[in-house]
Amino acid sequence: MLLTANDLSAFTLKAGEPFFLEVQQQDSTGAVIDLTGRAFVLSFYRDDRSTEASIDGEELVDPTGRFLRFARDGQFSESLFNKNVTVELAERYRNGRSVISSGRLNVLASAAGVASLDNGIITKFVTRITIKDNAVLGGPPGFTQQQLLYKPDALTPPVTLGIVKLSGTLTVGTASTGSIIGATTGSTVSESIVGLSIDSDDRTYAWDGSGGAGTFAGGLVETHPNATNSGRASPVTIMAARPTIANTNGDSTLLATQVDGAQDAIAPAVTLATDMGYL
Repeated sequence: MLLTANDLSAFTLKAGEPFFLEVQQQDSTGAVIDLTGRAFVLSFYRDDRSTEASIDGEELVDPTGRFLRFARDGQFSESLFNKNVTVELAERYRNGRSVISSGRLNVLASAAGVASLDNGIITKFVTRITIKDNAVLGGPPGFTQQQLLYKPDALTPPVTLGIVKLSGTLTVGTASTGSIIGATTGSTVSESIVGLSIDSDDRTYAWDGSGGAGTFAGGLVETHPNATNSGRASPVTIMAARPTIANTNGDSTLLATQVDGAQDAIAPAVTLATDMGYL
């Protein structure tokens, strides 16, 4: 069974034992914090900072409220035996992270070659750490620990899908690529527009310019197995191609420029000859 210091400054288990850690976060009043839209990771790294392994926190809910579960079976601890690693709990940020705790992992020796009971349970106990915010802004949080019976029937909390957008403008006749903005973690995004292709896993799109102009109410559709509004449609607008403007005098082509979203024509400079009697 996994044993930890209350503040996650040390971790101990025997080779072959499952690694099951749950973390519940509370505000300073003791109310469980809603972690929707946030992400946490448990990293196992060597002294040279190279990563040996990592576990993403799975957000679940039970009668006490929402919590994070970091779980691996006994093969995980077997793989870390005789390896000096530090375990770091952090919240993911854009291009960064906030480290919550870190501590050394000690995987103790145990009998090798014990056969797996493939139809058996994955674990019996789980260690749960409760992290309570300090009432003083910026003050150190409080940590408490419990050993609980493992509950495989803990539920994934429901999510509500919002509007999904494309990072760039789609224009007829002009190919472009970009990213999908606003998609919910764990969802699938699909498209129903000619010329538009979506990579839902990477959250990117590619537009080949072949579709027609207009606003398509169901251009993007997002589904999620635990969403209360799975199948939510988001509109996509495709702009018409810019017109080509020609100079009917035949001496030059007018130049086109985009000014504050409106297309204007600018005539090239014309030099008048004084010896033709015009001046």
